[in-house]
Amino acid sequence: MSMIDPLFQEAPPEARVPGPFRKEWICRKLLEDHGLTLAAFARNLGVSRSSVVNAMESPSLRIEGEIAKLLNVDPRQLFAERYAANGQRKHLVRGEGWSAHAA
Repeated sequence: MSMIDPLFQEAPPEARVPGPFRKEWICRKLLEDHGLTLAAFARNLGVSRSSVVNAMESPSLRIEGEIAKLLNVDPRQLFAERYAANGQRKHLVRGEGWSAHAA
């Protein structure tokens, strides 16, 4: 059973994997759906463009959430590698990779 909220639209499978396709898909959707460049989106959030780019590859709960919200995609789907199968947020342990967050 999917943990994805049915109110969100589906992200294409390729956009769910870290890497250049996800970044390209996000940038294209920002521009096509909202007329925003990555720089304009960053300005709206009050962060630098590089902070937004970094959030696509490294964890930034706030920026990930804002990207997903604007694109109407569940962040657990768009940034799936950052969540456990039960939908709980993982955390990045430097040098060890992603692990489930101990509650």
